Amino acid sequence: MNQSEPMRKLVEGDWFDLLFDSVVQSLGEGTFAMFVVGIIVIPIYSRTGDASLPAILLTLFAGTLIPMLPGGLSRVAWGVFWIAGAIAVLGLIQRFR
Repeated sequence: MNQSEPMRKLVEGDWFDLLFDSVVQSLGEGTFAMFVVGIIVIPIYSRTGDASLPAILLTLFAGTLIPMLPGGLSRVAWGVFWIAGAIAVLGLIQRFR
């Protein structure tokens, strides 16, 4: 990325790309998706002791975002979808065991 690229994104209103492109490129899409899921699920789990509800809501939300996001970010949304879906399934198994 050259020096004029961030300024061009700032002027054209690509705020989301300006803020998250470098983070996603340096961490990788899967790791970034894990951080997103962790930031949302862990505080709610520590407060309520149940990870099922936030994981189910995050799975539904990521599923609706997948067709709306551009290429690289849709892969992050797929990662969030699968990770939150796995947490939701494990939470439901634990609850109804």
